[in-house]
Amino acid sequence: METFVIDIMNVVEFERLENVVLVAHSYGARAANGVVDRVPEKIRRLIYIDGGLALSGVSRLDSLSPELRDKRIQSSEQFDGGISVPPPPAEYFGIRDPSIARWMNALMTPQPLNAERTAVTLKHPIGNGRAATYIRCSSPPLPSVDASAEYARKRTDWRFLEIAAGHEAMLTHPEQIASILLEECAD
Repeated sequence: METFVIDIMNVVEFERLENVVLVAHSYGARAANGVVDRVPEKIRRLIYIDGGLALSGVSRLDSLSPELRDKRIQSSEQFDGGISVPPPPAEYFGIRDPSIARWMNALMTPQPLNAERTAVTLKHPIGNGRAATYIRCSSPPLPSVDASAEYARKRTDWRFLEIAAGHEAMLTHPEQIASILLEECAD
């Protein structure tokens, strides 16, 4: 996880970016939280698209039930000896269009298991006081994001939106996502 956070921070630093709108999808929300925790002065707004928000010090594996955690580790062991987690099929994310599913499946890559074992340690609350919008993709909802969506819904200082799209809404509903992003960046 630390590598993901540092990679984004390096882009912000080396490109001399200011007033950044940081958009994080799914697992990327964990890295985005690490970035805004460390360089909040560079971030104007956070936008989470069906993001998996994590509490400080809680890894992805820690957030799973013991059964799902064991299944994920076993899947990794079978896939490549425990180095990576194999990518799920596009259908897992609610992709029903066969052409999008083929395209997505061809591009999906494994994720290092250690990224799922490690956590981001935050010194500040999630979002670090920055304006934030959470977009919940609810048709079909991805169960692993339920707790994060509920957390975001309860944040009175965040904007919570729900769209009738699956987890990969950027692929299935690009115009709707683009419209929301433009609206959220305008303020």
